[in-house]
Amino acid sequence: MKNISILCIALAMLFGCSAGRETVSKEDTAPRKEEIDLHRLKLLTLVGSSCKIKTSGACHITDSISKIQLSALASGAVVVEYSETGLVINGKSFNNGSIIVAGEDDRIEIEGTIFRGYAEISKENGKLLVINNIGLEECVYSHVGRELSAVSPSEALKAQAVAARTFLLHEKQSYKNKDYDLNNLEKSRTYFGVSFENPQSIKATDNTAGIIVKYKGERAFTPYFANCGGYTEDVAEIWGAKMPYLSPVPCFFCKNGRHYTWEAEIQEDHIVASLNKKGYKVTSVSDINPRHEVTKSGRAKKIKLITNSGEIVIDLENFRQLVGYNLLKSARSLTARPRGGKFKFTGKGWGHGTGMCQEGAEGMAREGHKFKEILRRYYPGTEISSK
Repeated sequence: MKNISILCIALAMLFGCSAGRETVSKEDTAPRKEEIDLHRLKLLTLVGSSCKIKTSGACHITDSISKIQLSALASGAVVVEYSETGLVINGKSFNNGSIIVAGEDDRIEIEGTIFRGYAEISKENGKLLVINNIGLEECVYSHVGRELSAVSPSEALKAQAVAARTFLLHEKQSYKNKDYDLNNLEKSRTYFGVSFENPQSIKATDNTAGIIVKYKGERAFTPYFANCGGYTEDVAEIWGAKMPYLSPVPCFFCKNGRHYTWEAEIQEDHIVASLNKKGYKVTSVSDINPRHEVTKSGRAKKIKLITNSGEIVIDLENFRQLVGYNLLKSARSLTARPRGGKFKFTGKGWGHGTGMCQEGAEGMAREGHKFKEILRRYYPGTEISSK
């Protein structure tokens, strides 16, 4: 992206947000319940040879295909095991290859974690596939509760709910040829269970039910992260894609966030061990230059390490993954200084930097901005509408 483009975006977003606040209107009102698409998601939750499931109250087990009830257990405790000829349920063999396990209160405990919805269990490649079938809005309850604090401003919580809903629907497109909609086992988990819900996350989700972010009529890709350190990043720098609504924008609202600046000391031994795990044969690191290559938003793109085996240049995101995302929190304004067997890193922000800055969203909300203003700032050029 050209420098002039960044300047234009910065000016547009600056004046766009400083103009008058939106007032509540019909388009800000969530759809009535009967208008909401009761979309459901199938989340791959477990792959293994057995699964322990509990429900409060009676547990109903039915065949996924015929819908014929196989068993009703008053105790609500089930152990399902893989068998070559079918499934073994609490020690009893069934020829069925796919079942539904559901409780009476739309809650189910799968391997110790309580989820909403019910479980679908099937066989694939010698394993059990355990899929949590859950309503989209119910999934967003948990997502918002995990991503933001219950004491976050209500408009920031609404913005998070819309961004999370859109993200889930966008990601679903990647699993068109699977028996499930999203893989909840991967590092980027999509559902975290009932324990992350709170009254505020539920209210924010209900108040924006059915509302998503669109770009040219299509569901947008809406990533988010904790703090941008003053400037968001171009998606092309992180994932290589070109999306005009994920171009860099200045953020004046996250500077009071607790993740705006950070510092961390990382042991040289840890860095050496991390490099060796990835095939680099080194025994010492004498210097690190995180300014070897920098993006236009001020983030380190590549990092150069001086080792006993010579210079090593690594993509910054790969290096963050190597040493730990919680140690090396961001790439913006990154510095590194050797200090007696360790390196002291400093930087701004926390996360990849593309999309919505969550602490920036909170800052905007505290200044009176509505959730749609927040979303339009961090996803410029998009429209906010019902699915």
